[in-house]
Amino acid sequence: MLYLSRYIIKNKGEYYRHLQTVREKGGLDKWIIWVLNGVKETAEETIQLIQGIRQLMSEQKTIIQQKAPKIYSKELLESLFQHIYTKILFVEKSIHVHRNTAVYYLNQLSDIGLLEKIKLGKSNYFINIELYNLFKQRYAQK
Repeated sequence: MLYLSRYIIKNKGEYYRHLQTVREKGGLDKWIIWVLNGVKETAEETIQLIQGIRQLMSEQKTIIQQKAPKIYSKELLESLFQHIYTKILFVEKSIHVHRNTAVYYLNQLSDIGLLEKIKLGKSNYFINIELYNLFKQRYAQK
């Protein structure tokens, strides 16, 4: 979950300046402090993202329990958060159900608005729009 490369890319000028200083004059202590600040900033951002995911899972759990209680399971909910999108095969394998059951579950979740069903070629993809928006908001802002 920690994506330190993002911090380095975002601060590319500082990164190269510190590298050059270490090469030419030493100053390893300032380099280490800069990297540790990057780890701290990345960790704080990651904690916020995880909190957002947990909140979203809680909200979607409530929605499924209210609007489609017959299909709710902790395993199904968790499978919806393994990736931003899912497919019938992913659900089949992750919660150990027959293909027809996976199709039924995903269509139900699409019908209640938690997933957006998109057909590409012969395959259906089910996008967790709110999870997608959470990541989009998180990574578009910086």
